Amino acid sequence: MGEVEKKSEIVLIGAGLARTGTNSTKKALEMILPGKCYHMLEARFGGKEHFDFWGRVSHDEVTDDELREFLQKGNYVAGLDYPFSPFYLRFMKMYPEAKVLLTVRDPVKWYLSVKNTIFQLYHCAKTFPTSLVVPYKPSWEKLRHIGAGGKVAEDYGIFGSVAAGEAAAVKFYNEWVEDVKKNVPEDRLLVFHVSDGWEPLCKFLNVPVPDAPFPNVNDTESMRKRIRYVKRKAWGIIIGVPVVTGGIAYAAWKIFNSK
Repeated sequence: MGEVEKKSEIVLIGAGLARTGTNSTKKALEMILPGKCYHMLEARFGGKEHFDFWGRVSHDEVTDDELREFLQKGNYVAGLDYPFSPFYLRFMKMYPEAKVLLTVRDPVKWYLSVKNTIFQLYHCAKTFPTSLVVPYKPSWEKLRHIGAGGKVAEDYGIFGSVAAGEAAAVKFYNEWVEDVKKNVPEDRLLVFHVSDGWEPLCKFLNVPVPDAPFPNVNDTESMRKRIRYVKRKAWGIIIGVPVVTGGIAYAAWKIFNSK
């Protein structure tokens, strides 16, 4: 018999919120682990299939076996950010040997980062006219249910707290961090800021430190460009379609009356 192919298993569970250096950390993990790291970017590039899947997860319509198979299929050995991190407690039960990474940053800077990036994208997905051009809108609606403590994200989680202002957002952030610390045993948890670099992360995972700088990915400007593009496209449709339709109608009227 040939050697049985070993399936990937999750070895690191991200419990940090979005906009806490997760993109840089994802790049770092993929340099030191034997597989990929799931992240919101994966959901975005995975398209409707991924959005629908996580929507089903948020509605408790996916079994542990189905969730495990989904991650194994993509060769994921770690996960960070939404839509992965809100389910860190479930993943801890599914993968009892996996360690937990809590990515953190200054709470006020976190609030401002969320407010100027993913909160704007979310607002585009649910507000006319930008909602006209957001792909997978039904899937976005399902993902509204991925919130803290099983509550709807719009009402309580990241988006709800940011919409309520800085004080509410900072309170939500601090409560999330403290909840993770309470829920995860100390010997299984690393509280990590990207400025900490390789040493604590590699020690935590018992892997060698790479001979390369720790990744530094700042995607704020690229997100802002996407937001501007969505708004221009939406208003282009709102303004352009009537203008073109009116022009065609006027041309037809001129032709008809010239006969």
